Amino acid sequence: MFGIFGGKPKDGPPNSIGEAKKLMERLGAARGGEIIRAAAMSGNVFCQVFMSQMALCLVVDGGGEEIKRDLEMFTEMAAKSGDAGSQFNLGKLYMAKINANVEYFSPDDIENIKQAKHWYSMAAKQGLREAKASLKNLEVFEF
Repeated sequence: MFGIFGGKPKDGPPNSIGEAKKLMERLGAARGGEIIRAAAMSGNVFCQVFMSQMALCLVVDGGGEEIKRDLEMFTEMAAKSGDAGSQFNLGKLYMAKINANVEYFSPDDIENIKQAKHWYSMAAKQGLREAKASLKNLEVFEF
């Protein structure tokens, strides 16, 4: 019967939003999430980006510290894997750590600016327009 419809349902890690949706529908959100998380931790770029985006949605909705750690971890993993959108988002995460309400930047603020510039640069090299604009805004910082 599976031959008629294109094969047995896939229980491995998804490679598209459609596959992720089908996985969740078939196995439930908890089991599907476990599979996607494990694949992300094993280097599957799609799953890293998926987990990053899911964490971002949860942070926006008021997620706790664990969700924030997941957001940073999976965004960094996807950025290091070469995903331009994640590189840009990681730059934004570093910029969000900067305390702009002070007269002088702390060493941590300076390091966060350097990291933001690095990740914006990586995304800009891949042609991401938003990253180019963000990088241009940081030209004033010569460190």
